[in-house]
Amino acid sequence: GTCPSGYSKFQRSCFKSFPNPKTHILAERDCKAVGGFLAVPKDRETNTFLARQGNKIVRRGKFYIGLSNRNRGKQWFYADGTRLGRYKNWRPGEPNNYRGKNEDCVELWWNGWWNDVPCSYKYRYHCEVKLPRGHCKFLSLF
Repeated sequence: GTCPSGYSKFQRSCFKSFPNPKTHILAERDCKAVGGFLAVPKDRETNTFLARQGNKIVRRGKFYIGLSNRNRGKQWFYADGTRLGRYKNWRPGEPNNYRGKNEDCVELWWNGWWNDVPCSYKYRYHCEVKLPRGHCKFLSLF
């Protein structure tokens, strides 16, 4: 499988970091427009990759990732619909719903930490497009 233009392959997905800050809902819409979603770092390797990609665009930048807290509950879900699993990289003391501001979305810091933030705030963002499973590495020959 090949990645959409401007995307970088990592493991089984393609990723792109966007420099223009947007609200969570508009960032998500951009990712969906290319058949993807806000990036979901489900392991340390992916998390580190995304943090580094973001840092290339903006030093010490903060980027939305595809993790949000639905229905004001304590459950965190990834943008692909799966529940937050064993791997977590919250900044110490997070998630804290700071000052009761309904911090239901998550930003990824340049150092790999996660922090909960209000979804109405504007941040840069990482998109992810899953590569189709299967043997498509020869398609480029034709």
